[in-house]
Amino acid sequence: MKNILANKKGFTLVELLVAMGIFAIILTAFTSFFLNAYILESTYVAKADLNQEARLASEVFSRYAREAKTVTLIGDCSTAGAGKNCQASFILSRTNSSTDTISVSFDGNAGTLTLGVNSSQYNFLSTNVKLKDLHIYHETDVYPKMIRYDFTLQRVVHGSPSKASGDQIFFSGTINMRNEE
Repeated sequence: MKNILANKKGFTLVELLVAMGIFAIILTAFTSFFLNAYILESTYVAKADLNQEARLASEVFSRYAREAKTVTLIGDCSTAGAGKNCQASFILSRTNSSTDTISVSFDGNAGTLTLGVNSSQYNFLSTNVKLKDLHIYHETDVYPKMIRYDFTLQRVVHGSPSKASGDQIFFSGTINMRNEE
C-alpha cells in the first residue's frame, strides 16, 4: 500500500495530448459515419414518400378512368407543363339511375392535383409534394380505347420545389378503357 501511494507519477503532457488526439480522430470517424448514415436514411425516406405519392396519384387517376363511361379532356392536356392547366373529366355510371362526375384537375401554377367528386373537391397530394407537369393522351382510334398519362412529382423543401435530381420522380401509365362508350 505504501508503494502505491509513494508513486505519485501521472500522465505527462505529451501522453495526454497524444491520447486526446487519438480520441478526437476516433470521435470524428464515428461522427462522420453516423452523419452520413442519417443523411442517406433521410434521402431514402424522402424518395419513398415521393414514390408513394406518385403511386397514389396514379391509382386515383387510373381507378376513375377505368370505370368511366365518358372521358372529356379540358385544356391542352398533352402539353400541360408548368403554368398550364388541364382537367380530365370522367362520367361514371354507378347504377342504372345515378351517375357521378369525377374530375381530375391539374393546376400548373400551383402544382396541385385536385380530385372532384360531383361538387366536392379534394387535393390528394400532400403539402410537401408538387406536381411539376402532367400529360394525358386519350386515344380513341384504337380498341379498346385507352388513356396514356405521365407526370412528374417534385418534393417541396422549405416552401419551394427542390432542384435536386433525387427529389423528382417521373411516373407513367396506360389505362385500357373498359366501359367507355
